[in-house]
Amino acid sequence: MAIPTDTRYVGSMYSLGEIESQCKKAAKGIGFSWGMAEEFGLIARHLSEVGLPGADSVYTNLKFIEACGVECALKDIELFEKIKRPLAGAFLAINFVDKLSESLNYELKISNSIVGPLALVGMFLRLQKEQYYFLIEWTNCSISLNEFGFKVSGKNKNPEVVNDLKLNVRKSEEPPLIGPVCPSRLIIYNWDGLAEMANRTYVPSSEFSRLRGAGAGEAENE
Repeated sequence: MAIPTDTRYVGSMYSLGEIESQCKKAAKGIGFSWGMAEEFGLIARHLSEVGLPGADSVYTNLKFIEACGVECALKDIELFEKIKRPLAGAFLAINFVDKLSESLNYELKISNSIVGPLALVGMFLRLQKEQYYFLIEWTNCSISLNEFGFKVSGKNKNPEVVNDLKLNVRKSEEPPLIGPVCPSRLIIYNWDGLAEMANRTYVPSSEFSRLRGAGAGEAENE
């Protein structure tokens, strides 16, 4: 889902910790392991730290993955150079970072449709301490991190889907420079959608669960 452009629409505000936790639980809710779900939480957090809509990008990815089926979407990423079906940006990000150890420099142009491409930026922001620079480009947007700092150009920052993407990652001798962390609370437009996914991780209330200690007791203060 794209972020509403109508200025009358106001999302709720949440902290970085809340954003990371909600996105992690949402990913778990649609079928991921907790380990993989943690990746989605961190992608959302790192994007949010630089003022980009991390939670909304993760939600776009999760909606697409849920519609495709988690296993199908994962298989498509493994074969992305041979197939032409749409791909999840978050999966591409995880796939690329896993390959970085094979080479000091990584350059790729993808012609598939990519859903939620901003998630790639969130993943590569995690490489700051490992001294990598990156440049990611799609139509009307260029995002880079290098010795001159973090820079976002263009207005198409969080598209729902793009039809081509260019990626360049290289090892650096010096750590990249990045600006200060954004304000402590951020507007999230798709929080309700993330909450619906996250709620699937909770155990439904039942007499059995209450007997095992879930929820409140019969007395209000129990």
